[in-house]
Amino acid sequence: MTTSISAPTTSATQPAAGLDRAVAVINGKGGTLKTSIVSSLGALIAESGTRVLLVDFDPQGNLSEDLGLGEETDDGEQQLGSVPSGRAIQPVSTGRPRLDIVYGGPHLHDLHAVMQSRQAREPDLWMHALARSLSATDQAREQPYDLILIDCPPGNEALQTLALVAARYAVIPTRSDSSSRKGLREVARRFLTVRPHNPDLELLGVVRTGITTSAKGIREEVREEIDAELGGVAPVFETCIRYAERPAKAVRDTGRLPHELRSRAEEQHKARFERLRAQLQGETRDQGDVVLPPSISNLAGDYAALSTEFVNLLLSAESEVRGRHRR
Repeated sequence: MTTSISAPTTSATQPAAGLDRAVAVINGKGGTLKTSIVSSLGALIAESGTRVLLVDFDPQGNLSEDLGLGEETDDGEQQLGSVPSGRAIQPVSTGRPRLDIVYGGPHLHDLHAVMQSRQAREPDLWMHALARSLSATDQAREQPYDLILIDCPPGNEALQTLALVAARYAVIPTRSDSSSRKGLREVARRFLTVRPHNPDLELLGVVRTGITTSAKGIREEVREEIDAELGGVAPVFETCIRYAERPAKAVRDTGRLPHELRSRAEEQHKARFERLRAQLQGETRDQGDVVLPPSISNLAGDYAALSTEFVNLLLSAESEVRGRHRR
């Protein structure tokens, strides 16, 4: 992936919208692993040599915690000062090569209030504010970003609208419960609202989360329910992301993502059995279990598979767009 974000037209008659390679990860309900998907996808794709920007557009600001940056965040203050005016934001490094972040947090509640107040005065232009700001951000860089991932808040209509107008594609994570599917329907309705302002917006796919690999029946049931909810028009990722409590806690506790913890977990798992062998031979006493569970490797594998599928779907969607333009 080497094509950079294209700067959209920003005139009064055709304001910024649908930035190329900008992807909103969104659901109307929380707890669907949106933030985990954004952080892992972003980091894995950046490791491949791609310049990636992560935008934490959630007042909860959990993205910085996943990346081990909880003590450094500005809680969304810079977004509050930049987005309403469409000014460029100054992303910061995550400490990982080619991976930058725009912090979210409680100040986005104030941004939500500001944008709500603008709806009456600027019924059409207000929702383009984030697109203008991200476009200005990219234009200010010597090397534009190849991919922007936006971590959207659940149940926040104004902020979700801003994100969907800025994005060229959307990815919807959903669990198997009815509340998550209700959140999926809310996003579908939001699509209809923003489509006149961002006619190029496309649904890249739906990701099933919180489902174990052994639950094949449930995975197929969820696929059928998604098809029913969205009229069969939504592509569903083949990859499912499992939910495992101990690996999820390890990520937040260490500020390291599943693929970053995988090798460490495998080393600790081997070390545990080595200690047990030594204990049985009377060479040492047991020092206790390791902190990281071996299951972190399974979760890391899920995200690795998702990143490959995501890139393939994105490139395929872009190829289709180029084909339509040639006809």
